[in-house]
Amino acid sequence: MAEIPLYFVDLQDDLDDYGFEDYGPDCDSMRVTAFLDIPGQDNLPPLTRLEKYAFSDNVFNRQIIARGLLDIFRDFSNDEEDFLTVMAIVVRLSEDAEPTVRTELMEQIPPVAVFLQENRSNFPMVFSEYLIPIVVRYLTDPNNQVRKSSQEVLLILLEQDLIFQHDVENKVCPILLALSAPDSDDEYKAEAVNNPGSGPCSGTSGPLGMEQRPDPAPLEESRSKLQDIIPQPLLDEYVSMTDPARAQTVDNDIAKHCAYSLPGVALTLGRQNWHCLKDTYATLASDGQWKVRRTLAFSIHELAVILGDQLTAADLVPIFNGFLKDLDEVRIGILKHLYDFLKLLHEDKRREYLYQLQEFVVTDNSRNWRFRYELAEQLILILELYNPSDVHDYLMHLALKLCADKVSEVRWISFKLVVAILQKFYSSSESALGLNFINELIVRFRHCSKWVGRQAFAFICQAVVREECIPVDQFVEHLLPSLLSLASDPVPNVRVLLAKALRQTLLDRAYFRNVGHPHLEIVEETVLALQSDRDQDVSFFATLEPKRQNLLDTATLEKQD
Repeated sequence: MAEIPLYFVDLQDDLDDYGFEDYGPDCDSMRVTAFLDIPGQDNLPPLTRLEKYAFSDNVFNRQIIARGLLDIFRDFSNDEEDFLTVMAIVVRLSEDAEPTVRTELMEQIPPVAVFLQENRSNFPMVFSEYLIPIVVRYLTDPNNQVRKSSQEVLLILLEQDLIFQHDVENKVCPILLALSAPDSDDEYKAEAVNNPGSGPCSGTSGPLGMEQRPDPAPLEESRSKLQDIIPQPLLDEYVSMTDPARAQTVDNDIAKHCAYSLPGVALTLGRQNWHCLKDTYATLASDGQWKVRRTLAFSIHELAVILGDQLTAADLVPIFNGFLKDLDEVRIGILKHLYDFLKLLHEDKRREYLYQLQEFVVTDNSRNWRFRYELAEQLILILELYNPSDVHDYLMHLALKLCADKVSEVRWISFKLVVAILQKFYSSSESALGLNFINELIVRFRHCSKWVGRQAFAFICQAVVREECIPVDQFVEHLLPSLLSLASDPVPNVRVLLAKALRQTLLDRAYFRNVGHPHLEIVEETVLALQSDRDQDVSFFATLEPKRQNLLDTATLEKQD
């Protein structure tokens, strides 16, 4: 009999019962078989005590046992009789009426399988006889969470080569094919079709005409030949579920489910078999329900990775272009992964979208400011995909427009975009383009008739210094004079941000603190003037030490916006 260590490191001495009744769900860090090693408890041997708690009336006891299967197997694996007794308890526990117990048990199967593979020479037989049937049975469990857990576990086992092809062909595939049958429940059918584990099932004849291999072989050996094959019945069932007529009579959401799983189906088939899904994808992309199109829009960049640049250009780009003109609810899916999609295109194809990017500024609802916020975030990433000239001719004007947005959140993120563009110009030795952009900023914002624009100029200058995106001498020559001139602005909010920019950022940089710096005197004079400003907020921020000032959020200014 294996000696069981005391797993509860902080076991209380005054417990009336050494089981789990006195422990709450916060005890996850404790090992679960402490009670097996406590002398004098019912005078029961450890295995009997294990069985007692595995089938206790207290569901928490049973959950803890299920959660601790790996530790239990570690302690009883050396004695064959004990091991088989534990395995029999696991099989019985897998039939527990409580779904949470079944879910806990299922989640432990992958680590248990790895342990058994490393420690038992008869692992294939044990795993096939005891644990695989549990996984397969749970694929049809009445509880959705248990089914989902079994699907995830099945995929893990396949990925880690813990299931042999014989079990895949004789235990896994039959149940998946049965679930996808025409007379099967629609919910189970959709799960079977969308189950990533259905890929290795070859059927009697796949869609490419590959015959099933009769001889059982390890999954690694057969995967190279079967990884791109989905059984014809599964593929036919999946394609048929995209029929709009069926959605009207069976389930309005069935097309959405198919759209969600399409990248996984495409990955299983492989790009060489894309023709099997091409028409289905086009059908879903033109579905009358915007939720279906939205689902595809959110995943089109993933599909592009699977298909490669040639198929993407031929089959996905036209659909992508259609989504660009769709409802905002669909366009947001494109927008959130715009960079991810554009970077997969050839340079010439990518340049075609430069002009179209401005269409994202226009939305169905002008109050949909998060759409414009997302655009600014994506543009920061997209800058790397285009040369400085293209950025200047197209993206720079988008940035200027977003910086003047009515919503402060959009303006703040757009200021970061401005900084990124300046950094792009100067890091590429395109100082002429950078200077042109600076002049645009001065004209549009420093001399803006609205105080919000002038405030934005102060914030941009502060961000430029903080991020060091342009050479200091360029800042001093081209931006500093216009920035300091804001000291006479009639609006206190503008002078407040100027005070913060000077006191918190400029004077915090060694370059501006040097006594010999020719502009130090004018900067200090401006700060002194602001310290005696008639507005209390202006004088406060002009006097505040930089370290304390960093603790104050500019959100207080936005409240006045």
